[in-house]
Amino acid sequence: MIRLVLDGAAIEAYCRRDSVSSVFIAELLAEATDERGATVGLPVVSLVNAYQGLGKRSHFRAWRELAGAWTDVPTAVLPSHGRGYGATGVLADDVTMVELIAHYVGMLGDPELGQVVHFAQQHHAQILTARPALLRTHFGELYGILSLDGE
Repeated sequence: MIRLVLDGAAIEAYCRRDSVSSVFIAELLAEATDERGATVGLPVVSLVNAYQGLGKRSHFRAWRELAGAWTDVPTAVLPSHGRGYGATGVLADDVTMVELIAHYVGMLGDPELGQVVHFAQQHHAQILTARPALLRTHFGELYGILSLDGE
């Protein structure tokens, strides 16, 4: 069961482990995964954005930070669509999901946040984000919107 979904800025801050935010995030991760079977959701688009941010220094270090940061945290990488890759074709659920994420992208102007909101709603999970005001403006509190800077 996914309890918390992170956006790219939250993933990047946690991976850096050299910021005040990383301590705050570590506490949230521990709380979110305290229950047996609970995991943290990392959308693919958020991982890509975090990697790009980390890669500004060096791609090798970015991969090391991205992979190493999650060794003690139960996570689920959330694909960009509802199913794994395969030759099964596009199903009705996939079309519905794409339409919904596209709607969120239109509202928010950001593909990453559109996917983050979709997965948070799908799993009744909280969101940890650097842009809480934007999400609250459009969605209220959902299942809980947590600010990266602890607001």
